[in-house]
Amino acid sequence: MFKRTALAISVCLVLPLSTAHAANDGAGCGLGKIVLEGKSGTGANIGAAILNLLGVQTFAMTSGTSGCDTTTTVQNDDKQREEFVASNMDNLSVDAAQGQGNYLASLAHIMDIQEQDKGSFYSLTQSRYEDLFVKSEKADDVLAALDLAMASDAQLAKYIQ
Repeated sequence: MFKRTALAISVCLVLPLSTAHAANDGAGCGLGKIVLEGKSGTGANIGAAILNLLGVQTFAMTSGTSGCDTTTTVQNDDKQREEFVASNMDNLSVDAAQGQGNYLASLAHIMDIQEQDKGSFYSLTQSRYEDLFVKSEKADDVLAALDLAMASDAQLAKYIQ
């Protein structure tokens, strides 16, 4: 009885996440993609997500089988940066004013700033604090000002998207 309950709870927690991903991006890769190749619609996507939950997708993703490509990487895009800044504007502003902190470190991570350049990034946000946070009211304004500031820094210009 306990095993069935645990399984039911697990499916209820994981299935919505998998089906949301499947509904947005198709079957992705794995057993679900192979079995339901050429089919479309919510039902096919849910079926593909369920098949991918069987544990085969993890193997496929790491081995490059079942339609998965191990040479592709996840790209951090402008939308992710904008969402992070918009959601954490106040805390990020405090960290930038101090030239350090978890929110600033998280932004550096999202922007793929390498460890050896993080000190320069933190210093830049502190020295350009007024341009970044006082003159800017929206996340996209902050990011535009940050990109402009980074473009003028030889060490950080390579991180502008």
